[in-house]
Amino acid sequence: MKFLFICISCLLIFSCGNRRSPTGGPVDLVAPNLAYTIPAEYEQIENNEIILAFSKVMDKTSVVNGLIVSPAYLNKKITWKKNNLHINFTDILPENTNIIVYLNKSIRCDRNNTFDDHIVLTFRNGDLQNNSISGYIYYEESDFNITETHISLLDADSLLIFNKDIIGTHYSFDYLNPGFHTLRAYIDIAKNNRYIFGVDPFFRTTMELPINDITNIYLAVADTVKPNLSSLNNPVNNQVILNFNKILASMPNVYIVDDSTRTSVEILHKELINTQMFLITTPLDSLKYLVQVSGLIDNKGNERELVNSHFDSHGIPDTIRPQITEVFPRNGSVVDSLLPDISVSFNKIMFKNEIEISLKEIETGETFNLININPAGFKLVYVPEKELRVFNSYQLIIQLDELHVYQFIVVDL
Repeated sequence: MKFLFICISCLLIFSCGNRRSPTGGPVDLVAPNLAYTIPAEYEQIENNEIILAFSKVMDKTSVVNGLIVSPAYLNKKITWKKNNLHINFTDILPENTNIIVYLNKSIRCDRNNTFDDHIVLTFRNGDLQNNSISGYIYYEESDFNITETHISLLDADSLLIFNKDIIGTHYSFDYLNPGFHTLRAYIDIAKNNRYIFGVDPFFRTTMELPINDITNIYLAVADTVKPNLSSLNNPVNNQVILNFNKILASMPNVYIVDDSTRTSVEILHKELINTQMFLITTPLDSLKYLVQVSGLIDNKGNERELVNSHFDSHGIPDTIRPQITEVFPRNGSVVDSLLPDISVSFNKIMFKNEIEISLKEIETGETFNLININPAGFKLVYVPEKELRVFNSYQLIIQLDELHVYQFIVVDL
């Protein structure tokens, strides 16, 4: 008997030592969703109540924090019955008004899984309102590879109605109430779920619904830096080059004054290319000059009224030999226009009276007069005085320091 008791005790001891804790099941990664709503979307609200039935047990705090009901002035009471959220309005609902319920995608279930996307639901009291806002999304060139735009719609009191994440270049929001609305949009460059001024491209506009026109979104990085003159160069005695810190939206006003006599210098031509402005002047003496630049405006609307700068001219004459860098139509090309633009580009600013240009029809020997479009520039543009003939060949003859001949053919339109 004693031996049997010892054996049973040993078996119990070893059995207890080999016990393992039970393993858990698979990790729950299923996103929560709405199973149904009462009433169904776009239907009449009955008994001043909306019921949202969730597909899973929800984290109630996250639901309350991520829930917005519009119009925002409506008083309401929120209660839970199992997985169902009851929204009871204590105010009388306004007639012929849409009630919009927004659920932020940060809302999570008790397993910490969030919605796949924001949810926007529309219900009605009376007639369904079908005002809409739509348009295209335009990006700055550096943001063309961006695929998602974060858009917020706010009411007349600047209170949020809903957020939407839009993929692509078109958006449309329907079933909106009449009245003033604000549309805000940004690209989350830093991927931190918030807008950063001066880093993220942004857009904001206000409109009153109903609206007939489309509302396009133009996303751009906020920029408060004013344009300024960063440097000045006087390479030869008839040219001044102004370098700006950014691209300008329009041609500024420029005055050059002899610093000693206060005599103005005549500016014969101005040309703005990217961040540089090229000035051709009457020949400058070896003196000190004052440059005044006004009306500096960039593409973001930042403006600087006046900039003063001084430079010493050394009276170096212009000895740069003019050269043709490009001609259109190109030599041997085919043109499908009877009145083509004919352009000649140079390595320096040229005036129309500094070159001779003519156009001759090869088959007949007839010469066509060319009308000059711009009197000076790095590129001179011309157009034939009368229509060219289809299937005929033409010679463009340019007399500079030497003769240049280019040939092209006109084909059927």
